[in-house]
Amino acid sequence: MADVLNAKAQVANAELDIIKAKSNIEQTKLLLKHAMYIPLTTQIELTVHIPACESLRADVTYITNLAYKNRQEIKKMETLVLAQKSAIEVARSQGKPNVYFNFDYVPASSTIFTPSNSITATVGTTIPIFDRNLTKYKVEEAEANYEKSEVSLENVKTLIELQVQQAYIELIKAEEEMVKVEETLKASEKNYKVASLRYKEGIAPFLEVTDSRALLTRAEASRVQAQYNYFIAVARIIRSAGLLPENGNLYNIKLIDNSDGKE
Repeated sequence: MADVLNAKAQVANAELDIIKAKSNIEQTKLLLKHAMYIPLTTQIELTVHIPACESLRADVTYITNLAYKNRQEIKKMETLVLAQKSAIEVARSQGKPNVYFNFDYVPASSTIFTPSNSITATVGTTIPIFDRNLTKYKVEEAEANYEKSEVSLENVKTLIELQVQQAYIELIKAEEEMVKVEETLKASEKNYKVASLRYKEGIAPFLEVTDSRALLTRAEASRVQAQYNYFIAVARIIRSAGLLPENGNLYNIKLIDNSDGKE
């Protein structure tokens, strides 16, 4: 009787887990699309067979340089720095002499029979003398803005470097979790087989079988979760580099410098 009640309780708990799993599927789909730069409204289909978690070679320095080259935040700040640098030259030019030249050609005629043309050329210069140091202040302001933009650029680079470092740490963590989960799964499978044999031989109660099966189910679920975490970690480190995988294949992107010909 106790075994029956215990089995019913396990079934009820399993049904609750199914409800939670359905909700988690939809939420994790959103997170996956966000991590892979896929529009949240895009419909995606989950494959029945989860692909193998291939080891991803990654070099933090190389990824950071990729991020500096590809991230839009860097490009925007570099454009701002160039604009502020140009503003300094514009401000300085306001204190320099301005030379202008004007040339006019005027066709005219004094009479019908004696036509005449006139050419007028004008050369002049303007020198700002009484600007009350206005040009100086404008130059100082432009230089201050330029220095501020350079500081902002360095801050953005530091933030991006931090994001790359964090993504790399998460990737290493996910890889280590995959190893431990596989070890746990193998142990749970062996434990379930032993419990089943003991039950068939009549030396173990059915409760031992259900308990070992529950442990195996949790180990299988942990492996799926670990695989999900690993793929998310891979997607995040690719995203931190400012890259976008083609056709959703995360392993088409190289995160290590192979320019020396070594793999």
